[in-house]
Amino acid sequence: MTREIDSDFVLLRSFLDNYRLDAIGNNLEQLNVVKASHRSYLPFLQFWAICSDKASRGNFSFFAQSIAGDGDELAFLREAVSDIGSGFFCCLHGAYKPGHMAVRSGIENFIRFASGPFDRSALTTKSVYDLFDLAKRTKPFADPRKIYLDQLRNCYVELCKFSHSATLSHMAGIHALAHFPSFDEKAFQGWLEIARVCMSSMLTVTVLGAPAIYLDAHFAAKEMLDQLIPRPERIFLLGGSRP
Repeated sequence: MTREIDSDFVLLRSFLDNYRLDAIGNNLEQLNVVKASHRSYLPFLQFWAICSDKASRGNFSFFAQSIAGDGDELAFLREAVSDIGSGFFCCLHGAYKPGHMAVRSGIENFIRFASGPFDRSALTTKSVYDLFDLAKRTKPFADPRKIYLDQLRNCYVELCKFSHSATLSHMAGIHALAHFPSFDEKAFQGWLEIARVCMSSMLTVTVLGAPAIYLDAHFAAKEMLDQLIPRPERIFLLGGSRP
């Protein structure tokens, strides 16, 4: 048995030595999906960089609550950004089910970040459904911002179908490493659509509670953030009124 395992490991090492993603760059349709995903995730990374910098300087105020650079709340926001990035990485390799599940985790982590300063139990509750219930009673998700919690909850429900293999379309069916890398434009596009809604909701709620993230940003950074903030909210941030 040990000999068989060692022999198979030689094959695994050969697989790793020859693992490449360059085929994506030779397919315009596939490259367009990757480009669209990058166009959404890069502003999210820019958003995190601004938040992290403000927290490290002690001037990250979120709905009048201070977010400490070494606090639990910021750690949950960092992990939400990380989860979306992990999902993007999974999809680049053809692992769409775990890609969707990573976004699901990102939603949970973001809600802990946003609700934690107003209800400490948000940081520790084991039930995600209890987390959503307490979140709707916190300031970040009060009207008219409740729409963003609703969006995140709707996405979460949809993403749970991947975790529970609700239908054949939510199953991966992978039985060998040789499956990777692979590319399915429809599956990748489906991930992007739901991930973009989540990133937009997370970023928008945060900048509404901490307008300086947007208003004090360099114009180039602001242009990136504009990719994810709905136009009515951008107008509101700039001193206009909501329609």
